Amino acid sequence: MTKTIKKLPTTAKGKTPVYNLKAEIVSNITLPKNVFGVKISEKLINNAVRIYLSNQRSSHAKVKDRGEVAGTTKKMWAQKGTGRARHGSAKAQAVRVRRVNGSKQSRR
Repeated sequence: MTKTIKKLPTTAKGKTPVYNLKAEIVSNITLPKNVFGVKISEKLINNAVRIYLSNQRSSHAKVKDRGEVAGTTKKMWAQKGTGRARHGSAKAQAVRVRRVNGSKQSRR
């Protein structure tokens, strides 16, 4: 990996030139050493860029809820007389085959 990070141009006394829009030196300023004199950490810059870019993307993940799942709306079995629990639709959250409880929803 090639390093593309350049140091700020400084004059002999540690001052940095200030340029105008025509690229002419207007004045010189002294930058604080505790901010601009620290060692550059490429890992830290890489992490900051990755976090920034990942926060810029929009979420597209979405799981279908009960009304969007393909399937019949027919009652699974009779309400009474089977000895089993009541169920109305195979698309309900309680039916383990089509679990949608606590699913991801898009922020859009």
